[in-house]
Formats: sequence, structure tokens, C-alpha cells
Amino acid sequence: MEKILGVLGGMGPEATTDFMAKLVKMTPADSDQNHIPVIVVSLPDIPDRTKFITGSGPSPLDAILKSLRLLENANVSSVVIPCNTAHFWFEDIRKNTQKNLISMIDATVKVVGSNKIVLLLATDGTIKSEIYQEKFSHINTHCHIPDIVNQKRLMTAIHYLKAGMHDESLLLLMKVIESTDNISCDSVILACTELPILLGDLEKKYPNKNFIDTSGVLAKASVDWYLGLNNEY
Repeated sequence: MEKILGVLGGMGPEATTDFMAKLVKMTPADSDQNHIPVIVVSLPDIPDRTKFITGSGPSPLDAILKSLRLLENANVSSVVIPCNTAHFWFEDIRKNTQKNLISMIDATVKVVGSNKIVLLLATDGTIKSEIYQEKFSHINTHCHIPDIVNQKRLMTAIHYLKAGMHDESLLLLMKVIESTDNISCDSVILACTELPILLGDLEKKYPNKNFIDTSGVLAKASVDWYLGLNNEY
């Protein structure tokens, strides 16, 4: 049976399209027919993930599972979720499906590697849930988290991106990054899938920094899964 990748998206819509663009670009195909068969569900009415984790909103799990059921009914082979914060529910999702799941968190941790120091740029929900910190702690990689002022700037930058305000978001994101110039980090992890939308701009502004694009990492893991290059997926 032909492999079909299911994309559980909508968190947010532009982040989903950014992931899809990277998936297509990374696929070694010389014709339409050689690309990865993909079915995308992008229902943006899924409740805010960070609001639930920080205690100010309803759980998005039921809505996430609703999107999952649509992918299951479409007979996808494997499912990816291009939203870092949504991985707080990764094990709950796994328990509710027989489909293979590819973890963005696990794939990113593998790319970064052990015995490193990273700057973790993520939503309040991702940071509070410690889904990255916990995984990295097992391989002796330390996560530096922005201070309160810069975390607020980062959240505003993420909201600006969701509203299509790219220039305003970039200015705030630059302030956050430059506030950590005195800290020696091996990588800057763009651990919210909105942030890699600005990857090209960030790489031009900071050519000496190593940015980890979690959307790109997930796209590469998806290609590897499809081509049978990594048995972990």
C-alpha cells in the first residue's frame, strides 16, 4: 500500500503552509508523481495550546483528536503535527490512534545532540510544559530560557506572526536574540512553528548563529520516514 503522510495542522495556518513548503523542497523528486502523497487537515478552531497549559483556556485535545479522526478516515500511514506546543499532548494522541506518529520534539533533540547549550525560543506553554527541557536533560544538553521581559517580547512576536505582521515580529525577535549575546550557545532553537517563517530574515541578520528550524527538522524526518531511511519513524 502506498504511504500517505497526514499533516495535523491549523496551529497556526501559516505555520502549516511553511511546513508543507519545506516538505516539498526537501523531497528528492524530479516530477509530480515522485513527491510524497500528503493529506493536510488544517482546522484553525483548535483552542489555544498555551492558554490551557498556563491555566487560562480550555483543553485543545478533543479538537486535535477530531482532526486526527479525519486523517485516519483518509487512511494516512503516518501523522505529523507541525506545532511544538501541541506535543504536550503527544502521548495522549498516541494512545488514541494506531497510526504512526513522528515527533517534532524527538527529531529536534536528535538533530541538536548531546552536551550542548541551546537558546530555546518557544511559547509560554512549551516552556512551562518542559517538553524540550525534559528530553534534553537525558543527553546533558542545557536549555537557556529568555528572561521574563524577553519571553513577553517573544510571545508578542509570535502573536504578530499569527496576525501576518512579519516586520513587527522580526524587530521584537531580534531584541530577544540580541539580549542573549553574552551567553555562549551552540544553537538557537526556533521551537514555535511560527518562528521559522522568519528563518531567512534571521539567517541574514545573524549569519554566525546556528538556527534550528523545528519545522524543517520535522519535514526532513517526514521525508526520511517516507524513504525508509530511519527506522525510528
